[in-house]
Amino acid sequence: MIKIKHSEIVHLADLAQIKINKKEIQKLSLQLSKIVDYVSELNDVDTKNAVPTNQTTGLTNVTNDDLTSISLKQEDAVGQSKNIYQGFFKVPITIKNKII
Repeated sequence: MIKIKHSEIVHLADLAQIKINKKEIQKLSLQLSKIVDYVSELNDVDTKNAVPTNQTTGLTNVTNDDLTSISLKQEDAVGQSKNIYQGFFKVPITIKNKII
């Protein structure tokens, strides 16, 4: 059985920006280890004679032609906002710059 380390769980939780306690780390370690084991069983499947498949229904994507539309000027788009920086919306940071 592949064992997911507690430090890896803590690292994943940090990347996902969620807080977990020791009990949850233990539980997630066991659950993720079982998932990885289950997925690794695919390595045992004989795929030598399998034909690659990328489409099974024959359906195609139907799209409309792009239509020319009237767009807002930048000043009009951000004009009602209180949080503007150099002409753009100022929003909270969602991704921290980390060196891994």
